Amino acid sequence: HLMTAPYFNQRRYVETEGLTSVGVDGFFIGRAIKPGFGVTREFGISPNLITNLGLNALGSANADFTRMLLGTGTTSPAFTDTALTNFGVNVVNSSPSLTRSIQSSSPYYVEIKSTWTSSVGGATGTWTEIGISNQNTNGNLRSHALILDGGGSPTSFPVLSDEQFQGVYIFRFYMPVVDNPASINLSGTPYSTTTRSLAVTSLNKTAGWWPTLDTPFLARLDGAAVYTGGLSAITATAPGGSYLGAPGFGGITTAAYTNDNFYRDSSYRWGSGSGVGTVRSLMCQTGCGQFQVEYDPSFTKLTTEEFIHNQRFAWARR
Repeated sequence: HLMTAPYFNQRRYVETEGLTSVGVDGFFIGRAIKPGFGVTREFGISPNLITNLGLNALGSANADFTRMLLGTGTTSPAFTDTALTNFGVNVVNSSPSLTRSIQSSSPYYVEIKSTWTSSVGGATGTWTEIGISNQNTNGNLRSHALILDGGGSPTSFPVLSDEQFQGVYIFRFYMPVVDNPASINLSGTPYSTTTRSLAVTSLNKTAGWWPTLDTPFLARLDGAAVYTGGLSAITATAPGGSYLGAPGFGGITTAAYTNDNFYRDSSYRWGSGSGVGTVRSLMCQTGCGQFQVEYDPSFTKLTTEEFIHNQRFAWARR
């Protein structure tokens, strides 16, 4: 997890910073299906390795986990992989069908299940490796795994010419459940900040958690507000106390992503006349989920001041 750096305030504005980090992992399931008969063979969950390309894709303009590839390589996956060891076939030249669900007890996570189904004979072969890419040909590998048997050992998986291959990729985003503290200094006064998740049981695009694999999941900024009260439970939908206001038009921005950083920096700005009052906490809604930040002690935001909160959103393999 990354640590924050302190910020300071000047005469006519107050600036603070917070940090939160999301865990990600994934799994593969595969089935051979004979039309008219159903599933003839399958392999269970094969834990995937999310490559560095995959982690970078989560911070880019388009994550694009849209193609499933099969191969015959047997080399153990590595973070630096960019392609299957021995590419065989792209399961289907189209994006997968998607379902999304939420785990509403600990560990809290949102699960995105992507499913690709080949045509009959479209994935004929004996396969030993599987991966996720954004293209129909080998390369740009987001995730890589060897196909495993029930005991967890590498195995081969045959698909006959009169069968379809159905591949499922299960990707999970784990909400942070531990508070993330930091220290800052405002006009010579030491402050503590604590970042905490919000609405971890809510599967909701604008008031909860709704991560995606086709847009930058922590870069899109959907809203923010400041409050007079302190932190709420991670299952609540807002911090405590009274609502003081949201940033004005253009008051929410995000910095460009730099490869291999695995974080995005965002800024929330309340101009003069907005968010006025005694500020104890704020809420921010990203393209992934909802967070809250508490300041200890509270501070007063005057009509003549601007208030700027900088937030770092990070992600890492779980």
